[in-house]
Amino acid sequence: MNKKIKTLYTLATLITLSAFAACTGKAATNEAEIAGITGEPISEATQAPSSESAETTAPITPTDTPIPTDTPTPTVPAREYDMSKYTKAANYDNGTNIVSFDVSEMNTRGVNADFRLTARFTDKTYEEKILKAENGVVSTDFDKTVEAAEISVIYKFSLGKDSHTEEEGYIKVPWTAKYDASASEGFEGNIDVDPKGVRLRSADYCFVAALPDGLYDVTVKKIEQARSTLCINGGAFGVNVGIVGTDRKGSDLLFSAQDIAVTGGEARFSMIGDTSVSYIEFSRVPSIIERKPHIYIAGDSTVATYYPREFTKQEPAAGTAQTGWGQLFSRYTTDDVIVDALGAGGTYAKSWYEMYFQGIINNARPGDYFIIQEGINDRTYSSVEEMKEYLSLMIDKCREMDVVPVLVTSQQTAKFWKKADGTDAGDFEAPEGSGLYPFAEGIRELAKEKKVFLIDNAAITSKWYSKVGREYVEKTYHLYDTKNDKSVDSLHSAYAGSKKISALIATEIGRKIEAKETDGLGNTLSGILLNPITEYEFSYINETGESVTEMITEIKFRE
Repeated sequence: MNKKIKTLYTLATLITLSAFAACTGKAATNEAEIAGITGEPISEATQAPSSESAETTAPITPTDTPIPTDTPTPTVPAREYDMSKYTKAANYDNGTNIVSFDVSEMNTRGVNADFRLTARFTDKTYEEKILKAENGVVSTDFDKTVEAAEISVIYKFSLGKDSHTEEEGYIKVPWTAKYDASASEGFEGNIDVDPKGVRLRSADYCFVAALPDGLYDVTVKKIEQARSTLCINGGAFGVNVGIVGTDRKGSDLLFSAQDIAVTGGEARFSMIGDTSVSYIEFSRVPSIIERKPHIYIAGDSTVATYYPREFTKQEPAAGTAQTGWGQLFSRYTTDDVIVDALGAGGTYAKSWYEMYFQGIINNARPGDYFIIQEGINDRTYSSVEEMKEYLSLMIDKCREMDVVPVLVTSQQTAKFWKKADGTDAGDFEAPEGSGLYPFAEGIRELAKEKKVFLIDNAAITSKWYSKVGREYVEKTYHLYDTKNDKSVDSLHSAYAGSKKISALIATEIGRKIEAKETDGLGNTLSGILLNPITEYEFSYINETGESVTEMITEIKFRE
């Protein structure tokens, strides 16, 4: 390796790990976190060890750093909050169509703040409005009869040189503002200024806002299209944010997450990655509305989200637009659940546990689900035994929190279209993944040992792929250059591939729900609220070269 490249890489590693330690409240790890922040083509300096199963975008080195057991200690003495200055609620025993709140004494921090007003109707539905105050009062009317209402201040922080104004409701935070006991918001460390905001990428670079404890919806506006991990109080709530997938173009710099926990009277925001941020917004979640169940989906790059996230005109063509199946899973669920896609390229069980699981500890609540797929990168950087060890730690912690864990084996791919013993499988034979097979078996064994739900993605994709054949899988479900008739990437999925995988997983979950299957604690999967079953015609060329049309029954994809 070129010594200059190696030196620069090592320096960048140390700087970034210092930032991770300081801003998240946990000890520094290693290249594992850096693997999740660049989004750049692999270079000599970052080349993974040679292995047929290594993901080519995110090399990782194992680490023995333990996960923190709690959130960071507040950096200033505990604050006392008069909650009436932050949120108010009212009940209307006789019902009303007009809701009005006096907000003149609420803590707007001196700006023309937005207010989040939530009304719950007598039919138990609800509506939310974002409103401004007039003469210290927020008032609005509704078509339905209101039985309860709640209002809270939305705190929008314009960071550094961001151009948003106080009249627009933004609290201006100069890049020189320091956070201490006398400040309501500010930065820790010497912040790098950006022409459109601030850069949070080195040791002690964090934005801190004093906020009363509770759940908040958080929105972050990034400036650059680069891969980042977003954390509040040491827990990741945004993973793989901003990475541009193959065949994806455009700008998608706004990231939002729901029900993020703030504890200790302050929200400490850190963004690991060489990128900048212009503003961050905190909107308190109303207490009069029941929290929706969350489905947290963890895993590697075959699960991850790629940017821009949506296609506004039409679905991408077959063999294009890199996509992880976790990215599309919400399209198979109803709006009554929230799907948090937290897949991160290059991760394996141990590294995902150490870098991101604190976010589950901070934010998950009883009745939520934690779905995790690992195995591909464990083969390169870990072992079956270590993979099972760290999956077990996550299973045990989830159960302690009354969160339902679900294990998922890695899907089959055209790259590893082989039998378990490593010999080639026929084009219409069921692939078993070669060297990945023991890791799928390890997850199956662990599911039996721990009596947890198993979605055997390796088995269900193997069955489907053997039906349509290797060529169809490679050209449709993976990334393929049709113009030059050659494979671009036979490990990662195109949009069409992840759409199919997500459909297969959702349908398997639906089958388990219908069968009333339970885990060792008597939990069911019925809290994963899926769309209805649908049928459609599917045509393909079978092993004998004949065109076959079948009726396929799957969970419906929500357009």
